[in-house]
This record gives sequence, C-alpha cells and structure tokens, in this order.
Amino acid sequence: MNQPYNVFLKNMARSLLLGSCGWLLVACASPNQNGQTQIIVAAAASLSDAFTEVGESFATNHPHITVDFNFAASGTLQRQIEQGSPTDVFASAANQQMDALEAQNLLLAGSRQRFARNQVVVVATANSDLNIDELTDLENDSIQRIAIGNPATVPAGTYGKAALESVNLYQPLSDAQKLVFGENVRQVLTYVEQGNAPVGIVYATDAAIAPNLEVAVRIAPQQSGDIEYPIAIIEQSQNPEAAQTFIDFVTSSQGQEILQNYGFLTQTNL
Repeated sequence: MNQPYNVFLKNMARSLLLGSCGWLLVACASPNQNGQTQIIVAAAASLSDAFTEVGESFATNHPHITVDFNFAASGTLQRQIEQGSPTDVFASAANQQMDALEAQNLLLAGSRQRFARNQVVVVATANSDLNIDELTDLENDSIQRIAIGNPATVPAGTYGKAALESVNLYQPLSDAQKLVFGENVRQVLTYVEQGNAPVGIVYATDAAIAPNLEVAVRIAPQQSGDIEYPIAIIEQSQNPEAAQTFIDFVTSSQGQEILQNYGFLTQTNL
C-alpha cells in the first residue's frame, strides 16, 4: 500500500476508537475537560436522599472529583452493570445483587464492604382508621391493596416477601390479588402517599422522610432477614482511585453521620 492510504487507515482507526470512547460517556477520558475526574455511582433507590447529601459533602471535600448518581432498584442496576453500563461504584440494598456481580468477576477484587443496614416496616396513611398491629392483620378484609416492591428486582420487596412468608401470608395475599408491585421502593412509598394502596412495605428510612405516613408495624430481622447495604468498585471502572476515595468517604465518620441522620444503622451500630 502507498503511504497516503496507510495514513487514511490510521486516521479511520483513530476515529473509531474515539467514537467508542464517546459511547462510553467519555469514560475513556480522565480527567475531563475541566480538570476533574468523573465517576458514576449506581445506588439503590432507598439511598437517594442520603447519598445526594453524601455527594454534596463529598464535593466540598474533594472538588477535583465529580460524582454522577444513577438511582434505581438494585436488581435493575445489577442488570445495567452486567450489560456494560459505565459504572464506577455500586451501592446495593442487598447482598444478592452484589453476590451475582462478584460471581461474574465484575467487582474489583477486595473493594467490597458493608456500610449500612436497614429495616422494613408496614406504613399506612397518617390517622388511618385501619387496625394494623402485626403482619397477620394485613389479611383483614378491610385491606384490599398492599403495595410492595417487586421481589424479583427490588430488595425491599424481597425482604417484604420473606416477612410475609414467615407468617404464611405471601401466597394467600398474592392469590387474593391484594399485592400491588412497585419497580423500586420509592414507587411503593408513592403508592401509599397518593392513596393508591392504603398500606405498603418499605424501608424504615423511607418511612422517616414521608410526613404523611406512619409506621404501623416494624418487621423484625428474624422475619425479613438482615438488611445489609454493600458497596464496591466495578472492575471496568476507568477511575478506581477516585471510586475508592468516594467509598472511603461513605465509610468515614462524616459519611456515616449523614447516613445515620437518614435513619440507617451504620458502623457504630451495625
């Protein structure tokens, strides 16, 4: 081949490579044009409020790192990561999703750790005239709809299902078509807040930020199973050092205090 044609091929290859980097949300470029390192944190929907504040405090302490959050159900985030969605840090509301990624070698070895715990509760609208003192009361004829996360993808729904199964209620309620499934725990909370369901099963941390709802039943860990929140760096991360810096902040006294303020059990009371 002559030299001009070789140059043409090299330029074409360079263009394809740059195009690939663009498809990956410019993950190939680090730092970005502003001299900052960008990381993408995929976090469970139940962490939305707490992690938003964590992100604000983190930005103050680490102005050279930009954090973009992707909040969704943990199962949804797991699938996105498996499909190659650009992600640097994953914070799950359950070990199940993290275990699945670890089994596929999609986590950076040694980066996984637990940073918080939670509890599931039954909530109802404030001043509700429903008589709910324990889980078995959900079978009462006065309760026709019960909002719960989809157990296949929403950890809060998985825990809620386990709790209902512990009192032999999940299948009867399902057969009676009383269960209304949400695609994340915040959607379940909204169903109850907007009156689409008189009661719902959500995290205690979600109930704490809903002024128009009240906790009717606190579900014991023996019924739901321990609710642990793990966090880890994704193997494909383009910025593992910045990702670790974020995790270090989450597990620091400052990060843990923010989580506690939102009702999470943290390192001091795990």
